[in-house]
Amino acid sequence: MVAVGLASASTTIPVELNKFVRKGIKLLGSYGAKPRQDMPELLDLVNRGIIDTKGSVTERYRLGQVNDALGALERGEILGRSILVF
Repeated sequence: MVAVGLASASTTIPVELNKFVRKGIKLLGSYGAKPRQDMPELLDLVNRGIIDTKGSVTERYRLGQVNDALGALERGEILGRSILVF
């Protein structure tokens, strides 16, 4: 799991430690991106075909299906990348 960005200073998350250990799950933090600059550049690379996202996105869910998506993720049914379409 990669947590991107910052939350309020007192924000915590409950972690089921045994699941992390048994499944070898890693938790990483990512800070320092510049979304206003990086996102347009990233989308331009996708639009020009330099980055191919079609092969890596295996599932698409609409906003109304968010619970289905989370359930599939929890059950380990999602292979590749899934996206939530707004």
